Amino acid sequence: MGSKRIDWSRHFDAVFCLAYLQNTLRLRLIKSELERIGLLKSKVFMFEHTFQSKYCDILYAVLARNRLCRKILRPKSLNATLGHYSCIKKSAALGYDRILIIEDDMRFLKDLDAIKTQLKDIPANADVVLFDKFVPGNADWN
Repeated sequence: MGSKRIDWSRHFDAVFCLAYLQNTLRLRLIKSELERIGLLKSKVFMFEHTFQSKYCDILYAVLARNRLCRKILRPKSLNATLGHYSCIKKSAALGYDRILIIEDDMRFLKDLDAIKTQLKDIPANADVVLFDKFVPGNADWN
């Protein structure tokens, strides 16, 4: 088939990886994965580091007073939610239209051509695209 290299800048203005600083094993694993798919050194890639803080617990306690927030947020997911918000806020400030946010426990398909096809098939007018087809033990996944 064609070149294995993926030009991430053709698809996104920025690609953020939410990386939980306290988990050094996950950070090493995601760096290896990003290197494999050619994203780690891409000009559009950046890490958005998150960390667990007592302030997350305090903020969750305040938000949990609202019934809707209690349904949406869980204490451990608040940190990720704040990380996603930070990426979106940065992107808006920089005028980015198309961004990808991944988390440090994510793995991509082994087949780079399949990744290219999925990226090519993203509709131009899409507001949100969810890549969520992970099946543990599936040979297609790295």
